[in-house]
Amino acid sequence: MVESIPRYRDLTEAVFAWVKQPGNGAIASTIVVAELLVPLYKNPEDRGRASAAVLLLAKYPNLAWVDADFGIANRAAELRARYGLKTPDALHAATAIDAGVTGFVTNDAGYGRVQEFQTLQFEKLL
Repeated sequence: MVESIPRYRDLTEAVFAWVKQPGNGAIASTIVVAELLVPLYKNPEDRGRASAAVLLLAKYPNLAWVDADFGIANRAAELRARYGLKTPDALHAATAIDAGVTGFVTNDAGYGRVQEFQTLQFEKLL
């Protein structure tokens, strides 16, 4: 979508195609937006791509955006203490747990320590 890693392109497309299907869905912390758009905002020539990415993310079918509220921040602190996650990663994990997800799709091996959901790591799926 915003960052294209050829090695994971097919897996990424499959995940997003699954999310689009009726009856399926996904959640994401709004922190994802702050992380994904940085490379586009750094380059003035990519401002148009940044705008297009914002529109795509905001209206993606069956994707719900969750704000990090006080409860999620508190759970994130617990997860940081328990699993040694960095703050943004702990906020993503806390958001997922709060929403009751069963699977977490990522390529960050650190989430594998989190026992509250199953981590689907791209590298291990290849």
